[in-house]
Amino acid sequence: MADRVGLWFVADFRLERHGLEAAVLPVRLHLLQPGPDCRPHRQGWAVGNYVTSSLDGGPLALHWTGSSWRSTPVPFVRFGYLTGVFAASATNAWAVGGVNNSSRMLLFRWNGTSWRRVSVPAGLTAPSLGELTGISGDAAGHLWIFDFGQQTGNRATYLRYDGHRWSKVLGAVIAGQQRVIVRDVATVPGTSAAWSVGLGFVPTVNARARIERYGMSGAVSTSTRNTWAVGGTGGDGLDFPLVLRSKGGTWTRAHVPMPPTGGDFFGVAATSSSNAWAVGHAGPASRPTALILRWNGSTWK
Repeated sequence: MADRVGLWFVADFRLERHGLEAAVLPVRLHLLQPGPDCRPHRQGWAVGNYVTSSLDGGPLALHWTGSSWRSTPVPFVRFGYLTGVFAASATNAWAVGGVNNSSRMLLFRWNGTSWRRVSVPAGLTAPSLGELTGISGDAAGHLWIFDFGQQTGNRATYLRYDGHRWSKVLGAVIAGQQRVIVRDVATVPGTSAAWSVGLGFVPTVNARARIERYGMSGAVSTSTRNTWAVGGTGGDGLDFPLVLRSKGGTWTRAHVPMPPTGGDFFGVAATSSSNAWAVGHAGPASRPTALILRWNGSTWK
């Protein structure tokens, strides 16, 4: 287990190289955890898309080598973009995305030296406007693809890869909730279990948070009894950061410093029960600033 954690929060990333100006927004980041083929804090991925001065462009994947970010060639798809990335190891990573103004979806796999485009599994559909399809998994290479936008029914939909084939998984039914949206999925290390966090809409009422466990933002587990989930809560155009913690299956709200102008969390990462990070924004959505808090085992600060 690592005794430190590297964390990047990127709101707007620009890359200028060989005459190419690339604007990446939004960007998804993934930091490889220590493993047999990856030294701690030496590997990481960021994905998005680049746009040229002629308003052309395609998918973009950046690789953190331990000292710098490097652009890695991704098979060109005009107007393509990537919204999620997950790396099981230094030689096995996956990225998911789509094509602007199209219902086409994209899936790529990294083999340690190059990205190649792979077949899109049945059921991988383009999300509604504003939603970002994500991908998560574990060190064994089991994967989850999530967030296809609001579902028409009362159950969330996921795609799960067992290392050989993809299958469709339906989430639990929560009474009264419709139009379900999944924001993040996190596996429980050393098990086949996973947690999912998102939203469900109740008629005539605002969206309600929902948390599912496959017994099988982000939610991140450091054991089967210690799980974090983050997001925001509020109304009337002003949200405040929300952090929930599950110990032994019971969820409780954790105290976090509250920005006076509001804010929201987008993701959480944990390496142990005494070391976790949450990232998001503070202030109004029109003028946000980065918000990063760390859990030291007793408090968020």
